[in-house]
Amino acid sequence: MTDEKFLVLTNNPLLYQEAIRIPFPVLFYQEKLERLAERAVKLRKQGYCFCADPLGGYYFRYNPYHTLFLERQKKEQKKEKDDFWEALTNSIMGWEQMEKQEKEEKMLEDYQALDQSIAQSTIRVLLGGKEY
Repeated sequence: MTDEKFLVLTNNPLLYQEAIRIPFPVLFYQEKLERLAERAVKLRKQGYCFCADPLGGYYFRYNPYHTLFLERQKKEQKKEKDDFWEALTNSIMGWEQMEKQEKEEKMLEDYQALDQSIAQSTIRVLLGGKEY
């Protein structure tokens, strides 16, 4: 059973393989990072707010795999700060330039593993320290 409070948005196939164990809905898009970020911005307009971006500190550095955590915004919840959304939106153009650099297969596997590991830790935090 999934908890509809949180929503996981990813383009990481390694994390998606675990989707059945993740207690939140997982939306997997096999596409470029920029499109994933654009989808997150659209979900904001549908009532989701930013919850966690484990790789948020890496916006200046391109990682082809990324997992974002959103949560359904409560009506009484104050409008969140736009810092995250602004950083995400501003990063899209820079990522498009960095994405053009070719990556070796081993490097792509390492990027997947990094994103997966950090996303798993975030899920445990969102679950209050419980394993999933």
